[in-house]
Amino acid sequence: MAIDEARGAARKNLDDFRLAEQGNRHALQAKIREENIARKNRAIREVKESSAHSLDAVRAEGEKLGGNHELCRKVEDVIVDLLLKI
Repeated sequence: MAIDEARGAARKNLDDFRLAEQGNRHALQAKIREENIARKNRAIREVKESSAHSLDAVRAEGEKLGGNHELCRKVEDVIVDLLLKI
């Protein structure tokens, strides 16, 4: 009788441990997903900021040169298209 009770208690403890382990695993996976999303969003933001600076630089150079506005506009269009695809 005592052996059966001990086995039952051991099984219950093992089941509780497995459930806790599974919960920890799910929590860790959620944290990793969250960190990956944050890292991806940070990279996207950096690319957009860099592209915006490039666009500003193209505009400034075009104004300084006072030259081919059509070429500058085409370069601006390419940069804007790239920004929209991100």
